[in-house]
Amino acid sequence: MEDVFVKDRWRDTVARVSVAAAGTQANGCSASPVISADGSRVGYKSRASNLVPSAGADDEDRLARPRARAFFAHDLRTGRTQLAAHNRTGSKVAVLTDIGLSPDGRYALFMSSNTDIVPGDTNSTADACATELRTGVARRLSVAADGTEGTT
Repeated sequence: MEDVFVKDRWRDTVARVSVAAAGTQANGCSASPVISADGSRVGYKSRASNLVPSAGADDEDRLARPRARAFFAHDLRTGRTQLAAHNRTGSKVAVLTDIGLSPDGRYALFMSSNTDIVPGDTNSTADACATELRTGVARRLSVAADGTEGTT
């Protein structure tokens, strides 16, 4: 099983971050780690189903494609792992490309073709999105200055 770890070079410690809040090890492979510039959060993709409580029975169906992964963010200060990419009902969505975190760890950045992340997404194309990790509110970034969506 692949896990994600972080090394604190000041304290010379290593900790697994692909865990649930209670410290339970992930039951699926985790990969593609990113860390915020301030070192407060580590993000990663995972196929694990036990990192956060399931928001719906269809969670696993959304990740049925072989390379699809959900995006999680682990707060190194609190030990809390949360779903960083989700639809409006809180279910996992598959992320398509690289993931990122803002320098202060406040925002999770990702691409998804799921049309239920924000209201009004009708273009059926992949969109760049950001989730504010304190509130869990997602917004679509790949729109024009006036808020209209692209067609390609």
